[in-house]
Amino acid sequence: MRHRAVPVKVTCWVDEGVVPLVEALNALPELASVDSCENSESDGGAYVMFVAGAGALTTSQLVIRLAADLADRLRNVPYRLRLDWFGGGDEPIGCLSCPRDSIEVVAGALSGLATARMKA
Repeated sequence: MRHRAVPVKVTCWVDEGVVPLVEALNALPELASVDSCENSESDGGAYVMFVAGAGALTTSQLVIRLAADLADRLRNVPYRLRLDWFGGGDEPIGCLSCPRDSIEVVAGALSGLATARMKA
């Protein structure tokens, strides 16, 4: 029997510098963050990994939608949005990364998306 899943705010430990990005992503009801780091050498900055929540979108669809929504809002801001698929995994994982000095701007754009979606 399948039960309906609903989003619940959970307290977890994240690197202090990436908090605005994690909070902004988690304000989007269609996704859930699963990992983050304030300063990753491999990504060149902060990142947050996420999967689709209980909504109708898959993680792949969510990344495409997020890319379209952020394109104009972050036109001159360095950031990277990608889809990672790890061997043996059930589904891909989205990853949003940016330099540490762009965290606040990227988080602001995400917060603007969350606000716009709530009003729609």
